[in-house]
Amino acid sequence: MDDEADDEQKRQAQLATKKKTPVIHEIKVDSLSGMVSVESDNIKSLTLKYYLIDAEILFSRSPFVQD
Repeated sequence: MDDEADDEQKRQAQLATKKKTPVIHEIKVDSLSGMVSVESDNIKSLTLKYYLIDAEILFSRSPFVQD
């Protein structure tokens, strides 16, 4: 019987943790306005950083970069 109680406590703890876990569900960018919408749970604030890159220059400097 103790094993069943322990299993239930573990399950409840996992559910509580899952409810607190930050999750991003969907990110949308409106192509006309440039507005970004983010649907999420448990995220109070978000910092969006973007950088303009020139893919042609990056490729010409190191054409076959491997990890």
